Amino acid sequence: MSWQLFKVENPELLLPLYQKVFDDDLSAADLEQRTRGWRTHAYLIKKSGQDPAGFALFRGKGSDAELWQAGVIPEKRLQGAGSFLLDEGEKEMAGMGYHKISVSTYNRWNIMLSMLFKRGYRLVSSSYSERRQDLKIILCRELKQRRELRYALTEKCNFNCLFCHNEGLGRERRKRVPDEHVLKVLKEAISLGYTDLTLTGGEPMLEKDRLHFLIRQLAKLPSPPALTLVTNGSLLGRQTIDLLAAYPGRKKIHLSLHAPNQEAFKRVTRTAGGGIFEKVRENISACSASGLIVKVNYVVLQGLNHQSVCQAVEMARDMGASTIKFIELLVLPENARDYEMYYDADGICELLAPIAHGPLQTSLRKRQYQLKEDSRFAIEVQKLTCALGCAHCREVRDRTFSSDLRYHPCFVRSKSSFKVHDPENLDRILKDGDRIINGYASRYMDSSPTLIQKEIYVAARQEMFYAVDDPDEFTKFLQQQKFSQVGASRFHEEYYWPQKRSSCWERFERVLKIGWDYHHETRVELIFTDHEYVPGPEGLITRTRFLDSTGPIRQKSADFARHFLDRLGFEPFMFLEWEIQVWQKEKLAVNIGLMKHLSTVKVEGRFSRAAQFAEVLRSYPGRIEPLMVPLPRFILDNDA
Repeated sequence: MSWQLFKVENPELLLPLYQKVFDDDLSAADLEQRTRGWRTHAYLIKKSGQDPAGFALFRGKGSDAELWQAGVIPEKRLQGAGSFLLDEGEKEMAGMGYHKISVSTYNRWNIMLSMLFKRGYRLVSSSYSERRQDLKIILCRELKQRRELRYALTEKCNFNCLFCHNEGLGRERRKRVPDEHVLKVLKEAISLGYTDLTLTGGEPMLEKDRLHFLIRQLAKLPSPPALTLVTNGSLLGRQTIDLLAAYPGRKKIHLSLHAPNQEAFKRVTRTAGGGIFEKVRENISACSASGLIVKVNYVVLQGLNHQSVCQAVEMARDMGASTIKFIELLVLPENARDYEMYYDADGICELLAPIAHGPLQTSLRKRQYQLKEDSRFAIEVQKLTCALGCAHCREVRDRTFSSDLRYHPCFVRSKSSFKVHDPENLDRILKDGDRIINGYASRYMDSSPTLIQKEIYVAARQEMFYAVDDPDEFTKFLQQQKFSQVGASRFHEEYYWPQKRSSCWERFERVLKIGWDYHHETRVELIFTDHEYVPGPEGLITRTRFLDSTGPIRQKSADFARHFLDRLGFEPFMFLEWEIQVWQKEKLAVNIGLMKHLSTVKVEGRFSRAAQFAEVLRSYPGRIEPLMVPLPRFILDNDA
């Protein structure tokens, strides 16, 4: 059962809920006086059959909207209601034609501030409020209503790229839909306001006749939609290039070229023909010469092509492209072994720093840079939709249709899809898909439940730790038990506590630390947690609650974080260098933590997970024992 947003015609109906949220009165007269001269938009949030959990009151002038008052009643907080309320409210305001939204809040509402900053809000001003005895902070962001649709002409491809997930659609044979029916559905989408259409695959050139039919028919519309063709470029011919160049609406072509040389290209695409790489290069140049806007897509892969991103920029510019887009690798549970190839957007930006200015533009998903040597050439770095979290899916992801005209609202978490039998039902089908996304958004917020990329930060979790004598033997044991390694990382941690501290710090019931992954030593995070230690049947259970449930707080640098904590009266007491391996078998995941002289094992989940792991351990011939003290205390006591 997911959150739902309801429009309220009379803002005065929100007043009783206002009192519950803020424990304060707002009179009808005061409400009328403070909204006089504004357009007002009032909303309630609730789940089906339940009482309202929160409200939002927007007011607008011209093209600007303001979230004037909003909140969630205390017992419903940390359940995704606030995040959903903000996201859906932004969509409502964008749909009404507002171009910008502002929010005012106070410094003490740290979770609200964190949520706003993570959604791309920027600081406008701050001032001290004598009435509230707190710092009032005003933030704003641009509103953009995405009306983009992707249609995969086929799931088949003539390449076999080692990382390909085919946008989650698979490569199974699908029932062919008549071209005329596809056209009717696309026309219905255009009538609903979908102004941008992407034709993709698989490889769309394997359905050349259908592709040409759609381009010709869409060109005849009174207002042709903006058209983007996504192809690997190997099968592109003069006829297709000329047809696309003659299209009367806005048009672009995105060509995939994930390597700057033939040998790397063959490894990535797993194609044998020696001339394919040069054929793709020739077609990129031909598209540019025909006047098309050309963008080169480049999925960055650790150890295969990440070292060559600057070389790829020069190659794309030399071929006449206007832009190159570097894309993070999507790692799903079914291709978990691809984790070792993952290279994130922040790392890509660092690699580009010697040759690029910027970022000149940023959004949740994309950062745009400018080549220092040629200001006309653009460089984009794109984060994965799933890396942004389920709460942002509808904001940043296009509508995706498979070749058999099934709408796939989510291909990572859900296999649900909706067949478009009748174009007139398209709007209802899209809204049915939205309800699936909204459910995940309210549940997972800024997390993605199946993306294997980094630890997911949740409001609370349970863990159990073990000490293991020989990590090499233990990993061999896990392999024998059919576990697979799905992740690895190396990071640095520094633990802090107050110079004048209470016993809860000594007992590690409260923990404050900063840390960074060695992949990005400049990306420092501050993590503040409360812990409860509960003896269980298999050992000590650690219950962790993140004091900022949206995750770690980003710091400018390690020195900045240290200076910040020093000013607050904190001092460091432990420095750790970790190497982490993540092993998984079905739903049971095991983390192995390695230091110079200590090796630990972590199992996350409820008591049943610990019992499940204990059952696995019964056949382990080596020494592994559950920790009966908090992990930091165990490390301090065994510090050699």
